[in-house]
Amino acid sequence: MDQSYYQPSGKAPVSGIIISMLGGAASAIALGIAYIALQWFIPIIYLNILICMGMSFGIALVVNFLIKKTKIRNKGMAMVIALVAALVGLYAQWALFVSLMMNAEGGDLFVRSSFSLDTFISVALNPKFVFQSMQDLNEVGTFSLKKDIVSGTFLWIIWALEAIIIISLPVLLAPIQAGKPFSETNNDWMEEADGKDRPLQYITDIPTFKSSLEAGNYHILDTLKQGNISPTSYCKATLYSLAGDNDSYITLDNITITTNSKGKQESSAKNVIKYKAIPSSIASKFI
Repeated sequence: MDQSYYQPSGKAPVSGIIISMLGGAASAIALGIAYIALQWFIPIIYLNILICMGMSFGIALVVNFLIKKTKIRNKGMAMVIALVAALVGLYAQWALFVSLMMNAEGGDLFVRSSFSLDTFISVALNPKFVFQSMQDLNEVGTFSLKKDIVSGTFLWIIWALEAIIIISLPVLLAPIQAGKPFSETNNDWMEEADGKDRPLQYITDIPTFKSSLEAGNYHILDTLKQGNISPTSYCKATLYSLAGDNDSYITLDNITITTNSKGKQESSAKNVIKYKAIPSSIASKFI
């Protein structure tokens, strides 16, 4: 890649790693508890999928917030932090589920149970017991689908998919924040200015445009503001800059608006250029 594109420094302050690890794990435990609580009172498989995705997204939001606050610019470390938080959340929700099942009463699953903090902590501190309980629960099943109890291999597959959902979003999204433009001069993240209210000309010849910009022809950006700009096919710019830093960075996306069969408009974006360095003097005139 052209070195005039932004490259993260890879810095990850030790204090930031510790804070992000602990904060991410704590929030993941809380979200795992909330996930099981909602599942317990709303035992509907289709809604549980949405609840599971909500837990995953919640962990991702918290981890990204912590990465931003602690100024971690290392994508690999960001992924590790996200993975640890997601795994802690996954384990916590299983520990809670097992502790609730231990106190469950009645002839059917999910009839009633009571939460005991002592039991939850005791179970959580005994991973061997949690994993053995998972095997036992798998044999008898934990919910029914169309009046049939789901157990065995099919249930393992469902649990595996649940784990993938919980882990995937945090791990995939964490590097995005860690990779955003950061001013090493000012030791702070650059401010992001979205030019969605200032559409530019749609870039048709992307290779030529990129080559010209990479060659230092920054004035080609001015041409994007000229002529008639279609409301259904245009270019959107996002600028990253910070006062006191000589460099700014720009991202350009081609936006296409189409109408679907139901008459509703849908937009799709194609990245043209991402985090390209441009002089701040040029950037200040652009957006």
